[in-house]
Amino acid sequence: MVSQEQSAMPDPTRSQVNGVQARITMRQSKEITNILNHISRTPAGQSFKAPVEQLWPECAGAYAAKVSNPIDLGTIQMKVKNNIYPSVDDFRADIVLLYQNSVDFNGIDHIITSTALEVRDTILNALSDMEKGKGSMMLRASTRVTGV
Repeated sequence: MVSQEQSAMPDPTRSQVNGVQARITMRQSKEITNILNHISRTPAGQSFKAPVEQLWPECAGAYAAKVSNPIDLGTIQMKVKNNIYPSVDDFRADIVLLYQNSVDFNGIDHIITSTALEVRDTILNALSDMEKGKGSMMLRASTRVTGV
């Protein structure tokens, strides 16, 4: 008979080894960089490729007043490149933050928030595939379709 503890399957979307968050490996870092490079070239990713101050300077003051922890794809890419993320879960948290910041500033029904949702889901799905050992197959398939 299998106990409940033994039958509990690990969550494949979390990077943990024996309950401890695993460091991002060199292979994962390269794969994450590929994922970010891909999404940054898409129409959706263009809206988040740099800080709000650079993309929409006219909104910078209002954005800073509403969003206490800004994040963008360029900043995330630099954090990956410079090994700032202690784990994949920390990277994942910034991707979720990107979307949440859009909800907080623009509202849930805004077109930019819909775009942020697309960016978040695309990255998280690719990350999940990476963690399951599927690599960037989804990105390669979407590249054939979109040309990006």
